[in-house]
This record gives sequence, structure tokens and C-alpha cells, in this order.
Amino acid sequence: MKKHFKIILCCLLFSVIVIVVSFKLWESGAFVTDYSAIVGVDSLTWNGTYITEDSFVNAVSKIEAEKITSFTYETDGIFQLTENQHMRSLYFAYENCPVATNFIGYMGKVNGEWVITTDISQERNEDGSPKTSLVSCYVIPNEYWDIISKHFS
Repeated sequence: MKKHFKIILCCLLFSVIVIVVSFKLWESGAFVTDYSAIVGVDSLTWNGTYITEDSFVNAVSKIEAEKITSFTYETDGIFQLTENQHMRSLYFAYENCPVATNFIGYMGKVNGEWVITTDISQERNEDGSPKTSLVSCYVIPNEYWDIISKHFS
């Protein structure tokens, strides 16, 4: 199975609409198409810091659109800072909204590599206590590392 992406940028009035079309090509030749849209992303909040810098917002939007799972690891808490894990929460804001409300996941460093989460298990034990989380991540391409590191706190 191969997964492919096509990104279409459209300008509508003063907003940019990013339409992401992803499709999976199966060995049988059949394919499945998934559509998702990121409409008017013009700011984001990363670790509680509101960021409107166009180059950063565009880079993170592209990373979000392209992400697929590269690896999975276990952790007691994605929010915990450890020697090998420095992840920060990430939210998108749309159409000049001063509050970023769309939770994207976590972005930061795991084992020295810049990553963004693609999935986080939230399972609980029978007594209600949380189980160790399985966190799936996408390794962010090197071309984005400089711009991301400028805003990492």
C-alpha cells in the first residue's frame, strides 16, 4: 500500500484555504480517497504561546497536512518533560480568531528528532488510572527544523 498526498492552495478573499487530498493505492489497483481541509489557518498556539508569524504558521500547516506515522513509542505522559521527550501542545486558530481552539496534537522533540503526533492512545486500567500511552509520531523533515526551533520554549 502506498499513501500519496496532493495539496491544493486556494485564495478566497483574504484567507488561504488549504485542501489536502490523500489517497491510498492498494496492490489490487483500487484506491481510497480521504479529504480534509484546513481553512483559513492564520495563527496557532504552541505551548501556550500565540504565534502569527506567517512562515511558522505555513510550515506547521504543511507539516500537519503531510504527516503520517513514522514510529510509535510508549510514555507515561506525553506532556511530561523527560530526557528523551520534550513535547508541547499545538492548537490552530482560524480566520483571525485570537483564541486557538482546534487541538492538533503535540509537537516537539523525541530522542533528538523533531516530531508531531499522529495518534495518542488514551486507554485506562479497570480502576480508572491511565495506562502507559502509545504515541504515534511523524518525523518532521529537516527543512522545517530551523523555523520550528526558533519558537521552541
